[in-house]
Amino acid sequence: MRHIGVDLSRNKFTACFLEEDDSYSVATFPLVPEGLEAFRAQLHGDDRLAVEAGQNTYFFFGQVQAAVAEVVLVATHKFAVIAQSKQKTDRNDAVVLARFLKLGCLPMVTMPEERIRELRNLFTARDTLVKMARQLKCVGHAALIRNGVFSKRSDFASHAGRARLAQLTGLGPADRLILDMALRGLEPIEMEIVQLERSSFDSARTCQG
Repeated sequence: MRHIGVDLSRNKFTACFLEEDDSYSVATFPLVPEGLEAFRAQLHGDDRLAVEAGQNTYFFFGQVQAAVAEVVLVATHKFAVIAQSKQKTDRNDAVVLARFLKLGCLPMVTMPEERIRELRNLFTARDTLVKMARQLKCVGHAALIRNGVFSKRSDFASHAGRARLAQLTGLGPADRLILDMALRGLEPIEMEIVQLERSSFDSARTCQG
């Protein structure tokens, strides 16, 4: 049985193949179909593999799961050997993961079901859109403040309030453009937030069922 540590980045991954006698080899593969195919060709059915949990880990998991005996997802923030390492390189991290996998000393993350992963992605996307809407409102408030106009949160929260701001006079030319940009940007973002909330609700009901 071999123990394989994988350091995964956005466009490539580095793997350490640790043998039973503690000898090892390290190789780097591009994170593309050809690179994944080349990596899978080197795997054995009784291999154990460890990879740090990250944004593209679930994709990588799906690509290699069937080719090995086990894939261990590692909670990076709980694994101080890597999180606090002063020699943090792809090669070093892959070797460390392989060695600690063999020792059975890795903090693991449970692989959630696909429906749960999708629900989390929807929540994350919604949070991003909410932050974008909040930033647009802040930009609009700032434009008003620079022109001595008092504004309340409700001014940007309702269609009536936004209509009043769209007709507001006395702003400088630049701030007029900025306020109009903020007002135009809010509606489509909020429509997408509503759509994501509906999708999240539907997904949550499916998970419960």
